[in-house]
Amino acid sequence: MNNRFRLPGPAMLLCVLLFSACGKTDRPRDISRPANFLPPKIGENIMQVSAVNTFARDSLWVYIDGGAELFLKNGFVEVARVDYGDGDMLLAAEVYRFADPDGPRSILRELYPDLPETSMVFESGILSESGFDFPAGAYLVRLSAYEKSAALPEVLKNTGAEILALIQAVADSLAQKGRIR
Repeated sequence: MNNRFRLPGPAMLLCVLLFSACGKTDRPRDISRPANFLPPKIGENIMQVSAVNTFARDSLWVYIDGGAELFLKNGFVEVARVDYGDGDMLLAAEVYRFADPDGPRSILRELYPDLPETSMVFESGILSESGFDFPAGAYLVRLSAYEKSAALPEVLKNTGAEILALIQAVADSLAQKGRIR
């Protein structure tokens, strides 16, 4: 039997270990996933009451049946969604990631065609009686409550601020490492 082309067992194991360890750092695509921006708790009393669900380009139609085209044509990459509650209120939080910062702004312009075409409106977001939609770089954050209440606008703003802070922290980290996307 010819053993010229046979790798010894330890050398093969070493190769497998080296290749499996390659690239296992905090790559931008890993730490910038939308699910990372949905904390288990918002403020003191608002907790996640559902599992985080994520959908990529190829499965968006499962999540948004009939409306996925709008997101796909604007550079949609991935979305993560979770429900938050405090016993009295139920709030859905969605974080959509796009290929570039133009995607979220284009979505907002199409979802709210009657709003004035000012960059201020689309940069700071749109707050309604039961929802808050705002862009954050290449992300679109959509918060919507199932029932209206007097405290809801403040809860929406606070929830949005916490999610925005998480997105900005990752962007700052990537910028410091020279890997901003």
